[in-house]
Amino acid sequence: MRAPFVISYSAKLKSAPSVIRNTFSASRRIAGCYDGVKGDFSMYINDLRKSVGARLNVYSIKVLVIISGMLCLSLLSSNAYAACKGTNCVCSPSTLEFASPAAKPNKDGLYPISLEADNMQAEDEDLVVLEGDAEVSQGRQTIVADRLEYYRANERVVATGNVEMISPAGDYLSSSAIDVHAPTQIGVLSDTQFKLASGLSSADGVDTVVIAARGSADTVNLEGQGLVTLENARYTTCAEGNDDVIISARDLELDRISGIGTARGATVRFMGVPIFYSP
Repeated sequence: MRAPFVISYSAKLKSAPSVIRNTFSASRRIAGCYDGVKGDFSMYINDLRKSVGARLNVYSIKVLVIISGMLCLSLLSSNAYAACKGTNCVCSPSTLEFASPAAKPNKDGLYPISLEADNMQAEDEDLVVLEGDAEVSQGRQTIVADRLEYYRANERVVATGNVEMISPAGDYLSSSAIDVHAPTQIGVLSDTQFKLASGLSSADGVDTVVIAARGSADTVNLEGQGLVTLENARYTTCAEGNDDVIISARDLELDRISGIGTARGATVRFMGVPIFYSP
């Protein structure tokens, strides 16, 4: 079970003013259940913003503790969702289902790479071009697009046109273009919508994942070993159709293994109202 994503900051919590410490605590509580009266939260946030705004100018905090609390609010934690029992939560997660991989791994634990398309042509000994419902898959990782270029020598995939990618962990990304090294999942996606998974279960040939977060970014950099950086990103853990809590950031770095997120140029919106900003 992954811990909630939090924002890193340079000041220690105990050295921050009491209003910030209280804000962090209260924000974490918001991630649990509430009575369904969102107006109460709006009043609380307005009062909080006035109190904090008057005191922040004397403190140099790289990225505010408040933003950390708001990310906890975003319900990346399945513990918080369980406490809500699926009702009266600020942001309840949704799920996605995919077909389980049909192929079995070899003795080294590696899955074979499969290529499918309406039209497939080997340009030379290295490059294979796929067009029309093109698909490259390896185990649970699948990339589909209008056009795919697969380079056999280094297992690089370049895809353009209605690109969709499912990662081995169950993350779903749709993009205008992608350039990725298939085995390591290191690559770059442009104009991307994403849904990040938390936990994966399989039954009767179907993989089911809980969507821990979703959003969009101009550029998504997959840097390997669970590290993802996003440029001009919008990020939320609310289910589709619920945008009560949105974090916008110039740069957003997510460490999927440690569960730590770092945002720069971040704005938190609660029910459409900007409540906090951090450079």
